[in-house]
Amino acid sequence: MYNQSFKGNGDMNGYMFPGEHGRRQSMTIKADHAQVMETDGGMVVPAGAVIPSNDGNAVGILIESVNVTNGDAAGAVMLSGSLYTDRLPENLTQAAREALAGCFTFHTAGITRPY
Repeated sequence: MYNQSFKGNGDMNGYMFPGEHGRRQSMTIKADHAQVMETDGGMVVPAGAVIPSNDGNAVGILIESVNVTNGDAAGAVMLSGSLYTDRLPENLTQAAREALAGCFTFHTAGITRPY
């Protein structure tokens, strides 16, 4: 498995806290993940999905969407850092929040712009 520290400068989905140091690792993303979505005839687990599941087994947050149309696939998972929880594609369950609490700091964006 690939394990690397990084300093984020924000991301396309806006759920990572800008400038935050964090740790990521390559993991197998299951094709039967609870948040899998159908897009353009394929199946995708969206960026921001809780890995492996949105419950007490949570270990991280998917950094980029992963195509699982042809089965399980590798994906980069954020294992520590800061998150804007209100920007994730699905709300964290209380069990997932507790499981991730030792490695993540949770924030809300607090500003909604009209544009």
